[in-house]
Amino acid sequence: MKAENAHHWLNLTATFTALYPDKIIVNGGRMVSAMVLVRIDNADQSKVLERIKQLKGVEEAHALWGIYDLMVKITANSIERLKEIIRTNLRQMVGDANTLTLMVIQ
Repeated sequence: MKAENAHHWLNLTATFTALYPDKIIVNGGRMVSAMVLVRIDNADQSKVLERIKQLKGVEEAHALWGIYDLMVKITANSIERLKEIIRTNLRQMVGDANTLTLMVIQ
């Protein structure tokens, strides 16, 4: 691909991404996932774990020993939907400062 064509393609891709973030196909069209580590200060770990397991998009949730108390695998059909699940569902339940999100790349 010539440099001028590549530049045009990048501009087109950036425009599409800005206009339609929920339509972005990533990971070969497959679902996108993230592992979210959760700290739950002063809460019953088993109760929070059971509530998290009920959230839409949660594939797995496990109790941990260590710095983090829970590990949650969340899957969605787009990065925007994944962010929405984490922001509006999970973080409302446990608080913003208590999560660490790791995007799954392979």
